[in-house]
Amino acid sequence: MKRMLKISIIGILALAFVMPTNAILAAPKQADTLVIIHPHSADFAGYVISGFKAWYKSSTGNDIIVDTIEKSSYSCYLEVKGWGGVSPLADIWWGGGEGLFEDGREDGNLQRYEVAEDENITSHLADWHMKDDSDPTLDPSWYGAAVSGFGIMYNEEYLGELGIAIPKTWDDLIKPEYHDHIVMANPAASGSTTAAVEMVLADKSDQNTDVNLTAAADISEGWAYWAKVAGNVGEYTTSSSLVPALVYEGTYGVAITIDYYAWAKIAISVPGTIGFNYGGASTFSPDPIAILVGAAQQTQAEAFMDYVMSTEGQEKVGKYRIPANSKAVPESLAIPQAWVDGSVNPDFPLINPFNVTLDGQMKTPTRNLFDKWFVQNEAKATASYKAILDATDATAKSNALGLYTTLPSTFDGTIASLIDQDTTNATLTTLWTTEGAVNFDAAKAEAVKIYDTGTTDVSGTGDPTTTTTDTQVPGIEALIFLATIGTLVISRRRRK
Repeated sequence: MKRMLKISIIGILALAFVMPTNAILAAPKQADTLVIIHPHSADFAGYVISGFKAWYKSSTGNDIIVDTIEKSSYSCYLEVKGWGGVSPLADIWWGGGEGLFEDGREDGNLQRYEVAEDENITSHLADWHMKDDSDPTLDPSWYGAAVSGFGIMYNEEYLGELGIAIPKTWDDLIKPEYHDHIVMANPAASGSTTAAVEMVLADKSDQNTDVNLTAAADISEGWAYWAKVAGNVGEYTTSSSLVPALVYEGTYGVAITIDYYAWAKIAISVPGTIGFNYGGASTFSPDPIAILVGAAQQTQAEAFMDYVMSTEGQEKVGKYRIPANSKAVPESLAIPQAWVDGSVNPDFPLINPFNVTLDGQMKTPTRNLFDKWFVQNEAKATASYKAILDATDATAKSNALGLYTTLPSTFDGTIASLIDQDTTNATLTTLWTTEGAVNFDAAKAEAVKIYDTGTTDVSGTGDPTTTTTDTQVPGIEALIFLATIGTLVISRRRRK
């Protein structure tokens, strides 16, 4: 027995000398790594990253560990800018809007790279860039990894209990029945809400039948529209991400939001309780992705870009967002296709016209004007608009609407004038708030007057139909007051 053990030990030692050293010392192969900075929800990012890991394993035979840095869109940009292409803490920047990625490109922090399915990514869609084409002779520095639109989210149960119809168009939101039932983010705190405001301004401009907007376009009708919507808004949130939950939970019946926020709630709702539509007019906006200059994991970063922009990856994206790849079909049946047979989906309610260049120039003054004019005067605006909606005298209603929608004195209603507003001038922006308050108060006082005893306007539009004498109807103010109180009681019964 001892002899056999001795022989075995000698044999093992001999074999050790014959075997290659690396066969004895070789450790299990370590997984590859990748770091992504992004502003996305955990559900969306996790779902796409999970698909990428499986694809990467199948393609390379290696496992990969993906770490994420999660921040707001603008904070992601600031991080990338701070790294300045020198040892960045992330390899991929994913999500945040074309404007931020264009700034990143101009800062010199984005690598140029052509993805494997570049031919399936169009350069433009509805005047928006779907990939960087700042220099057509070079590879793109970013791609639109998803497409977004803007519209109306609603709670069918909430509206049904109050006997309110589901809003189908943007114009529905200014009707009396929606007063105090709408929630939206303050555009000053939300890029997506600002985009929705600008989109409707373009759709209601005097150039809305032209091929493209110009700076000469008159958007005063659009601002009058937003004034009326502001009069029906029950709450402004400090972030667009907070809006969908308030409709999902039944605090409000209607929200103005970006599409994918609504779809995320629809996905976890009982069918037929939460809905979304584009209000009959929307536009596309890309959500880009890029490799950062100085990325430590170059090969893995390129693989992630290839996967996310591939047909397979884009169909994963399509569980939560509209795919940008023209060959991809969304996994979710609730999400529309931007493309049909390689062309823009004719059923998507794209507005005409739209101008991305002007959109960028309008962004800062639009969000500031909305905030100073409407949000800072929230109580006055809603009280004034309610008085206008309740007015029974057509002349008073028309006069009041004229006062209510009066533009600030520094703004002539054109895009050029809006762009020229100096939003850094505190005196100017304070004037917007002051003038708005004065006009809202004046409109409220005008709305309760009685001029035309033979005219009754219950449409909520303020269009006078007949004119008679200026005669006061005894007790009408009291009736209006009682009707207002009754409506408020009903509208508040859903609040939590």
